[in-house]
Amino acid sequence: MKGILCGSALLLLVSTTAVAQTPNVSLIPFGGFNVDAEELFLGGGVGLPVPAATIGGHPLIIQPSFEFYPFLDNASLWALMAHVVIPFPIQGGAGVVPYAMGGFAIARASVNVGTPGGEFSTSNTEPFLDFGGGLAFGRSVFRTHAFAEIEARVGDGSAVLFKGGVRIATKK
Repeated sequence: MKGILCGSALLLLVSTTAVAQTPNVSLIPFGGFNVDAEELFLGGGVGLPVPAATIGGHPLIIQPSFEFYPFLDNASLWALMAHVVIPFPIQGGAGVVPYAMGGFAIARASVNVGTPGGEFSTSNTEPFLDFGGGLAFGRSVFRTHAFAEIEARVGDGSAVLFKGGVRIATKK
């Protein structure tokens, strides 16, 4: 488990240093709803295009991201993800680009509950495989485009998530 966490931290470190070197890197704030936990979450990530790997003129994207659940009582839940996003551009698609994604996630849950016998605290960290897809919508004058996606998290305790947000290009 420590190896997965260290590898994820290294991936995030490399991705944040690549922002200054790679054109069309995007910052990705998002929010969503976890159907299985019945909770809202917030998050953010970085989209890192791989210029050498393109599909229909759109590059493959490596996307590390982080989500957290700020509205839990006596508990905390967060997840660290790394996805590969594959666009499927449509000719004459009016600025809508469907995409598929896949990767892995590490989720950490902690609970603190007061009991008559004292404070009870427990935590758990689980790895998951993620699969999903979505739609990216046309660009605006601010080099942004909105997206909506669905994600299935498969592992010990699976989840379905609906996400929406905006991708903000760092360069023109």
